Amino acid sequence: MAKLVDIYNCEKEPVIKRRQLPLTIYENLTMIMDLNTMGLICDNPQVKGREYEEFMRKYRILTTDELKSALRVDATDIFNVLNQSIPCVGCR
Repeated sequence: MAKLVDIYNCEKEPVIKRRQLPLTIYENLTMIMDLNTMGLICDNPQVKGREYEEFMRKYRILTTDELKSALRVDATDIFNVLNQSIPCVGCR
């Protein structure tokens, strides 16, 4: 399960470390989620060889706008994950 490690509720820029995800909830509220403990990140990819090369070839073909579109996450999806990941209603 991801950990909520910090909350920023002012105009100051949040300090983001490696493998942390900033979640902008409101204009002046940002939560920092730490993904280290979720087991989602592997320094050594499980997919190697031909499959990896094929993925990278297709990835490099995408334009910047296509990448932004493909990697965009809606706020409703983030709130759904927060509801499942953070048990304290006040912390959400």
